[in-house]
Amino acid sequence: MLDWYLPDHGADPSASLRAEFIAIWRDLLAKPAASPRTWVLRDFHSPNLIWLDQRPGVEKVGLIDFQDTVLGPAAYDLASLLQDARIDVPSRSSLRS
Repeated sequence: MLDWYLPDHGADPSASLRAEFIAIWRDLLAKPAASPRTWVLRDFHSPNLIWLDQRPGVEKVGLIDFQDTVLGPAAYDLASLLQDARIDVPSRSSLRS
């Protein structure tokens, strides 16, 4: 933002603006940064889940596309899966009809 976006739009951020911007983001990111960290796939959505019927229990669920895995907040992949923009999942009640 400070190094590319603002200068590209004709704004040259002063030292005090830079310091304020960084302080705001440090405060905003302090809580998520302190959360438990785990391996995060960062591309965790339903098309990257494969059902492996020949395996027992939870081993039936396979994962692909995990080459961008990094350490991150434990809730990241859950949020990605629950907010999957690629797939519309019908409500349970609509499946009964």
